[in-house]
Amino acid sequence: MTNQLSAGFAGLSIAAIVLTTSVGAKPAPVPPIKAACSATVSQAVSVRPGEQEVTVTLSEELMEQPKADVARESNLKVSSVTKGADNKNYTLKVDASNAAAGAWALTLTAGATTCAGEVKVTPAE
Repeated sequence: MTNQLSAGFAGLSIAAIVLTTSVGAKPAPVPPIKAACSATVSQAVSVRPGEQEVTVTLSEELMEQPKADVARESNLKVSSVTKGADNKNYTLKVDASNAAAGAWALTLTAGATTCAGEVKVTPAE
C-alpha cells in the first residue's frame, strides 16, 4: 500500500511540474507574414507577328536582374527583361506570334523573390 501511495505522489508531482512549466511558458514569437510580391502588367498583348513591349510594375524592388516566365500554354515568348527607372519597373519584349488568347500567369524571379501577376493576350483582329 505504501508503494502505491508513493507512486501516486510521484505521479502527481510530475504532473504538477509539467502543468506549471507549460502554463508559465510563453509561445515563441511568430514572424509577421510578408505580403507576396505582385506584378501588374500595363497593357494586354495582341496575337500578331513581331515583338511587343509590355511594362510590368512590381509591388517591391528587386535588387537583381529578374527572369520572366509565362505559363507555357500561352505560347508567349519573352526575349528580354529590361529594368526601367527604378527596381520596380521592367519592360518585357514579348513575341505573341503563336500566342493563345486568354489571361496567363506571369512571374518575375530574382534571387529568393518571386513576383506573380497576369498577362492578358487578346485575339488577332
